[in-house]
Amino acid sequence: MLEIFFIAILSIMPFFLSRFLLRQAIQQWEETLGQVRADNVLHLRVHTMFANPSEQCAREEDSYFIGNTLCRYNARSPYLRCAVNPAGPCQNCRHFRY
Repeated sequence: MLEIFFIAILSIMPFFLSRFLLRQAIQQWEETLGQVRADNVLHLRVHTMFANPSEQCAREEDSYFIGNTLCRYNARSPYLRCAVNPAGPCQNCRHFRY
């Protein structure tokens, strides 16, 4: 009888061990994801603070876009101003289109 009990306990242990390890891995992953999200929000705030103030900054759907968003070639990105001229200012750009 003791042998059957011991075998039953040994057969159930891997299940509980894997559940415990999985729960720890998910918790660690969620903490890391939260830190990455917080760092990304901070990066977006700093990046838009140092964007060229003469250019328009727009907020659409909780995303910050730099550059003139009226331009047809605007990259609609917080990192690039324009798909044609990513580093340059929008004013006096020969590619500027509405």
